[in-house]
Amino acid sequence: MPTMQATDSVDALNLINSSQIGQLYSSTNTEDPLVLRKKAADFRKGYKNWRQKKPKGARGETNYLLDKEKQHAHDVVTAEEQMVLEAQEELGAFMEPHMTRSDSMELRASLEQLSRKESVRERGSGSIPRGAAATPDAHHASIGSMTRTRSFHGEDDFIHDDERENWLKFYVNPFAGMAEASATEPVELTQAALKVLPPSVLKPAYARPVAKAYVDKYICHMGVGGFHRSHQCVYTDDLLNAQGSGGVRWGFCGIGLMDWDRKMYDTLKKQDYLYTVLSRSSKTNEARVIGSIVDFVFAPDDHQHCIDRLADPSTCIVSLTVTEKGYCQNSEGDLDTENPFVRADLDGNLAKPKTAIGMIVAALRQRRAKGVPSFTVLSCDNLPENGDKAKHCAWISANTTFPNTMVDRITPMTEQEHKDILARDHLILDGWPVIAEDFMQWVVENDFCLGCPEWDKVGVLMVNDVRPYEFMKLRLLNGGHSALSYMSILCGYTYVDDAMANADIAAYIGRLFHEVVPTLMSVPGVSAPEYCDKLIERFSNPYIKDKLMRLAEDGSKKMQNTMRDAILELQKRGLSTKVLALANAAWIRYCVGKDENGDPLEIKDPMAAALTKLAEHALADVKNPDPTEFLRQVHGQDLAACAGFVGEVKGHLRSMMSIGSKATLQAVIEAGANGTGGSGSNGNGVNGNGANGNGTNRNSANGNGTNGNGTHGAGAH
Repeated sequence: MPTMQATDSVDALNLINSSQIGQLYSSTNTEDPLVLRKKAADFRKGYKNWRQKKPKGARGETNYLLDKEKQHAHDVVTAEEQMVLEAQEELGAFMEPHMTRSDSMELRASLEQLSRKESVRERGSGSIPRGAAATPDAHHASIGSMTRTRSFHGEDDFIHDDERENWLKFYVNPFAGMAEASATEPVELTQAALKVLPPSVLKPAYARPVAKAYVDKYICHMGVGGFHRSHQCVYTDDLLNAQGSGGVRWGFCGIGLMDWDRKMYDTLKKQDYLYTVLSRSSKTNEARVIGSIVDFVFAPDDHQHCIDRLADPSTCIVSLTVTEKGYCQNSEGDLDTENPFVRADLDGNLAKPKTAIGMIVAALRQRRAKGVPSFTVLSCDNLPENGDKAKHCAWISANTTFPNTMVDRITPMTEQEHKDILARDHLILDGWPVIAEDFMQWVVENDFCLGCPEWDKVGVLMVNDVRPYEFMKLRLLNGGHSALSYMSILCGYTYVDDAMANADIAAYIGRLFHEVVPTLMSVPGVSAPEYCDKLIERFSNPYIKDKLMRLAEDGSKKMQNTMRDAILELQKRGLSTKVLALANAAWIRYCVGKDENGDPLEIKDPMAAALTKLAEHALADVKNPDPTEFLRQVHGQDLAACAGFVGEVKGHLRSMMSIGSKATLQAVIEAGANGTGGSGSNGNGVNGNGANGNGTNRNSANGNGTNGNGTHGAGAH
C-alpha cells in the first residue's frame, strides 16, 4: 500500500469520498465487519459523551489507560503515534474555528487519550525515537488515531458495501453528514455543486436540467424576494419532488421590474436559479436547496422581452409579492394617479412599464391582440381580498381571474450571519439564502382560468372563500406584528423574540388578540384561542432573530390593511379598542423619528416625510395631543370620525409624552389585568366571552355588507 502522509490522515479522518476510501482501506485480509460495527457503536457512544460533556470523553475511554500510558510515553513513539501527533494539529486547525474554547479543549484531550489507547495496544518492535520519520507498516492503514488492519480486500468491497451508511461514516468521522460528500470546504451553490453537498442538505429529488424546456407551464412572479422564495417556491418544489418525472411540470420565472431587482437577478442567475432556505426553530435546523425557479427576466434591460415572456402561451399564472405599496393605491383603495411610477406608465402608454399593474396590463393587451387566452393574476401579498385589489387596479374584468389568497410564513431579512451558518454547518456558499421559521400555510381561492399546479397535494388549502382565513391571519399575525414593532422599539428592543420575553409586551400582544378576535369570521377547523397561542409561540422563536425594524416598515399601508376595518367594526358594536388605540399611539410616537433618548429612528415608509410631519403636528402640544389629522390621512375619514377611538389614542399619547412608553404600557396592562382582556393569549382575553362564546365572532361573517356579496360576490370575478 502506498505510503500515506500526515495530511492524508487528516483528510481520511474528516472527509473521505468514495474515490479515495477504497485505496485507503485495501489490504490482503478482511477484518470481521462485526468487529468494525462494535467499534463504530463504541465510537458513537463516546462521541455522545463528549457532546454532553460527560467524563469519559469523545470516545468513552477509561482513566486507567492514562496511568498505563505514563510508563511508556516519555521517550519512544510508534510510527502510528507520530502520524497521530501531526494529524491532531491539522485536525484542531480544521475544527476549532467552529467550536467553543471548552469544546476544543475537550476534543483535544479526547484525541490524546485515544492515541494513548492505541499506543498501549499496538506498541511493539515498531517503536522509534521521538522526532524520527514515520513509515506505516505495509499491512496497516493508519488513519488519524485509529489503526485500520486488514479491513477490506479491495476498493470494490467498500464501494458496493450495502452497510456503509450504517456504520462506516460514523466510525470515520464524528461530523457524520460530511463523510459521503466530495466537498471538503464550502462550495458555491450551482446545479453542478448539488452532488457534492453533504447529505444533511436537502436537495431537489427531481431531475433539474438548466435547460428551460424542462418546464411545461410557467408562473411568472413579480417581486422575487425572501418571502416568495420561502413560501410559494417551497410549495412548488414540494410538488416537483412528489411528482418526480410524471405530470405537468410547473416552474417559476422571476420578473424584476425595478433597478434594485438586479442584485437578485445576478445572484440567482449565477447560481443556476438555485438558492437555500434555512429553516430554524427549537425543533429543526434544516438547510434545503430549492429548484423551482428556472428562469429570471430583468425588465430594465429589455422591457419588451419581459412583456413577451408574460404574453407567451406557456405563461399561465402571473403571481405577485410586491408588498402593499406595490399596488399603488391611495388611502381610499383607488389607483394613486399621483404616484410617479403610475404617471410614468400612463404617460408612456405602457411601452416600458415601471409598476406591476402596468406590466400586467401591457402583457394582457398583447395577449388579447394575438388571440392568446388570459393568464391568472395571483396576488400573494398581505392585503385583505388581495386578488380583488389587483383586479380593481388593473382595470381588467372580462377574461382574467384574480384568486384571493392567504399566505403565512415568518421570513426575516437575510443577514451575513445566516450565510455564515450555511457555509460553516452545511458547506454552502449562497449569495442570497432565505431564513424562515418552520411553519408555513397557504390558502388559495380555487379560481384559475388556465389551471394551476396541484398544490393541494402538498398541503395548500384550495377553497371557495379565502376571507375567513385571510382576516384571521391579517388581523392577528400581521396586525400583531405591527403593534409589537412600534411599542417594542420605543421600549428599547431590537429583536422580536427579545421583546416577547418581556412580560408586559407579551401581555400587550395577548390583549390585542383579545380585542380583535370578535371581528373574525368563523374559520372551519380552526380554534381562535389555539391560533393565538401558536402566534405567541411563533413570535417568540429565538432561532431566526427577526428584527423589529423589518416589521415596522411601510406602516402607512400595513396599519391600514390590518387594523382599520377591525377598529371600525368594534367601535360600531361598542366593543373595546383600548389596546388597538395604544398600538396606533405607539406608531404615531415612533413616526416622530426619535426615540425617548433623542436618538434617531429610521422610518422606512413611502409616506415617511409626511408621517413625520403629521406626527410632529399631533404632538405639538404634549399636554393636549391631537392625532385626528394623522389618523385621517392613513386610515381615512371614517375612522377619524370615531370620536371614542380618537380620544383613546389621544389619552395614550398624553401618557407616553408624560411618563414614557414603558410606563404607559404597564399602566394599560395593569388596568386590564382584572377585566375581560386577560393578560395573555391563554387568559380570559382570548378564551373568554367574545372569542368562541355566544357567536360574537360570527356576526361579521355575513353581516351588514362590509364582507357581503358586494365585495366578494358574483361580480368579483
